[in-house]
Amino acid sequence: PQAGWSPTLVVFDQSDRNAPTVMLQRADAALAQGRLFEPAGESAIDLYSSVLDAAPKNARAREGIGRTLDQLTLTIQQSLDRGDYPAAASMLPVLEQLRPDDAEPVRLRQRIDAAEPQRIALQRAARAIERDRIDSGTRNAVAYFREVLAIEPQNASAREGLADAQNALLVKAQAAAAAGTFDEADALVERASAIDPDALQVLTDARAAVSSRRTAAASVLLRDAHEQLDDGEADAADTLLDQAIAIDPDNGGVGLVRERIRNVRLYGGFGEGERFRDTMGNGGEGPTMVVIPVGSFLMGSPDDEDGRRANEGPQFRVRFDRGFALAEAEITVGEYRRFVEATGHRGSAEESGSSSVYDERSGSMRDRGSVDWRNDETGRVAAADLPVVHIGWGDAVAYARWLADSTAQPYRLPSEAEFEYALRAGSGTSYAWGSTAPTRPVANVSTEGDRSGTRREWSNAFPGETDGFFGIAPVRSYAANDFGVHDLVGNVSEWVEDCWHSSYSRAPSDGRAWVNPGCGRRVVRGASWASGPDQVRSAYRLSIAPATTSPRVGFRVARSF
Repeated sequence: PQAGWSPTLVVFDQSDRNAPTVMLQRADAALAQGRLFEPAGESAIDLYSSVLDAAPKNARAREGIGRTLDQLTLTIQQSLDRGDYPAAASMLPVLEQLRPDDAEPVRLRQRIDAAEPQRIALQRAARAIERDRIDSGTRNAVAYFREVLAIEPQNASAREGLADAQNALLVKAQAAAAAGTFDEADALVERASAIDPDALQVLTDARAAVSSRRTAAASVLLRDAHEQLDDGEADAADTLLDQAIAIDPDNGGVGLVRERIRNVRLYGGFGEGERFRDTMGNGGEGPTMVVIPVGSFLMGSPDDEDGRRANEGPQFRVRFDRGFALAEAEITVGEYRRFVEATGHRGSAEESGSSSVYDERSGSMRDRGSVDWRNDETGRVAAADLPVVHIGWGDAVAYARWLADSTAQPYRLPSEAEFEYALRAGSGTSYAWGSTAPTRPVANVSTEGDRSGTRREWSNAFPGETDGFFGIAPVRSYAANDFGVHDLVGNVSEWVEDCWHSSYSRAPSDGRAWVNPGCGRRVVRGASWASGPDQVRSAYRLSIAPATTSPRVGFRVARSF
C-alpha cells in the first residue's frame, strides 16, 4: 500500500442482527490466517473496519483492529530486523494511516529511511530476477544483493536472495541437463558456484545430478553402439561412440565399446586370443578356433641360419592388418569322420587304394594297401583324438568347404604366411622356442630318448630326453604357444593353401595365400613326429603333390573375419 491507503469497506445487511457477528467471525479468521490488510475486502482490517463503520462503538471490532495493528507492527519490525526493507516499506502506510498519532510508525519510518540504499537495491534485485537477469550484465540481481551486503553484511533478505539466485541457476542447469545440453548445464553450475562457493553440499548435489544425467545419456549411446556392433556395424558404432565421448569422456563403458569396435574391425567381434566354436547347421559345433592377433613378422630364414635352404628366402616382412582365426589343434580323426559321414567324401588314399605307413621292421616308410584317414601312422585303426593323416590337399580343402557351408562362416586352409606367423608367435629364432635344442618336452618331434614299440630310435634327433612319443600323439598333448595354438611344431606337418614357389620373390606381403592357376604342387609346413632338427626349424617348408598322402601330414583350418 502507498501513502493515503484506506481500508476497503464491505457492505452487509445491517437489518440482520447476526450480520455483524458473522463479519467479526470472518475478520477473526482472517487475522488468524495472517490476512492483515490484503486481499481487499477479505482482510482482517477491512472486515473489522466494515463493522466499525456500521457500529462505531462495537468493542469487539475495535479490539480486533487493535490486535491486527499490533500484529502488523510486529510483522514490520521482523521484516526490518531481517533486512527486508521493501516489505516493511510496503506495509508501513497501513500502520501510519490507522495509528497516525502513535510513535511506533514514526520510529519504523525512520528505520526504513535510514536503510533507503538497501531498500532500493533489494527492490532492484527483485525486478532483475523477474526479468531473468540473475547474474549477467551489470544490473543483475546478484550484484544488487551484494551491494546490500556490503552495507549490511547480516542482511537476511540479501543472503536469502543470493541463495535463491543460486538455486535458480541450478534449476536451469538441471533443465539444460535434461535437454541434453550438458556444456550449458556445467556452465550454469559454475555460475551458481561463483555466487556462493561455500554452499558445498548444494553444489555437490547439483554437479552429481548433472553428472548422473550425462552418464545416463552417454550410456544410452553406448548401449546403441553395442547393438550396432552385434550386427557388425563398426562405423555406426564409432559414430555413436564419438557422441558418447563428447558427452561423457570419462564414462566407464567407453573402453569396452572402443575395444569391441576394434575387435569387430580386426577380428569379426572376437578378442585377441579368444577361443570359440561356430555352430554347424546340424546343431553340432566346429573345431575350437583361436583368434590370432594382428601384427607383422619376418617370414623365412636369414642367410646365416644353420640348415637354411634357398627356398626359405629372401626373408621379407609380412603384415597382418586384419586378424584371422586358426584351429587350436590339428583336425582329428573324430572331426574328420563327421565330415565323411555327412558328405560321403572319398579321399585321395581311398581313391588310390593305399597310403604310406611307418614300418617298424625296416624303420622306414612304405606303401600299404587299404590305409586311409581311419588309420594311424602304422596303419592301425586311429583313435578319435589323433590328428587325421593319410589325406591329400584336396581332402583338406573339401573339409574346410564343408565346414564353411555348415557354419555359414569363411573357413579355409591357412595361408603359408599365416601358418608361419602363428607358429613363430612372436619369435624370430631358428626354432619356435629358441635357437637351441629343447630342454623340456615342447613338441612331438624326433628326440634322442624316443623309442618305438620295437625299441627303434631316431638316427637324426635332438639330443636329450624324450618328448614322450615316437609316433603321432593325441592333439593338445603339448602346451600351446604364445598365440594359444597347439602343435604347429611337430606331431604332423600340415597342408596350407599356397602353391609351391621356390623362393619368396614377389610373395604377397599381406599374409594372403600365394596361389597360381593350375599349380602342380602345394606347400606343407610345420614339423612332424618324425622330423629331425633341420626340419623343425620355423622356416622349413616342403613341396608336395596335392594328391600325396602320408602318415606325417595332416591339416588344420583357418577362418577369416
